[in-house]
Formats: sequence, structure tokens, C-alpha cells
Amino acid sequence: MRHARELLDAAKDEAHQLSQRVREDLAMQTELIEVSKAELEQEKRAFDLERRRIVKRVVKDLAGATVRVLLGVLSGTVQFERTRSTIVITDAELAKNVSDSQIMSYLEKPVAIVLSAWQKLSALLPKPDAARLQSDLQSTLKPISGPPDRRYEP
Repeated sequence: MRHARELLDAAKDEAHQLSQRVREDLAMQTELIEVSKAELEQEKRAFDLERRRIVKRVVKDLAGATVRVLLGVLSGTVQFERTRSTIVITDAELAKNVSDSQIMSYLEKPVAIVLSAWQKLSALLPKPDAARLQSDLQSTLKPISGPPDRRYEP
């Protein structure tokens, strides 16, 4: 009976020790999970911030390209082909930017409207006034067009 009691006590001690190790391991794993969760949340915040920065840059660049195309209508570097089916951009850098951005189809109507309005307006004005207005419009729009910045990668 004494031997059975000793075995029972030893088994209880071993079970208690095992239970204690399991609790310690569980606590350590929980702490690791909390640290990983905090790191993941930090990485998500950094990713979201970078994503917003990139979206802002892309929008700004596309808006700038659009303004540069509309400026090109005024300067003559952006025109429609004779059939008025395709926009021709003679500024190679701008043409590449528009092509790379895949925005040409979005620019067709604004270019047609600005071109038509400019042709009608310049036809009504004496040449010097039309040239001055063209220069004024270009000077006004130039600062907001900005150069393209194609570095979107983080």
C-alpha cells in the first residue's frame, strides 16, 4: 500500500510538472503570437501608408500627364489625325507617358473639346490676342502639370 501511495504521489508530481510545463509553453506561445500580431499590424500600417503614397503619386502623375496633353493642344504638339480617330502626340516623352499609363482613350473627349474650343476661340480673336491667350493659358497650366515621376515601386 505504501508503494502504491508513493507511485500515486510520484504520478501526481509528474502530472503537476507536466501541467506546469504545458502552461509555461502555452504562455510563451501566446506571447510569441501577440508579438507576431503586433508586428503584422505594424507591417499592415506601413503597407497602407505606402499604398496611399503610391496612389497619390500615380493620381498626381496622371493628372499632370492630362494637363500636359491639354497644354499640348494649345501648343500644337497634341492633335487629332486628319480622320479625327486618333490623337497624335509629337512630344515623345509625353507620348510615352500617356502610352505607358494607358490613358489615351480617357483623353480623347477632353482633347476633342479643348481642341474645338481653342479653334473656335482663336478664330474669333486677332492673331496677337490669340497668341497672348495661348501663352497665358500655357503659363497658368504649366506649374500644375509637373514632370512625370515613374518611381512607384516601394
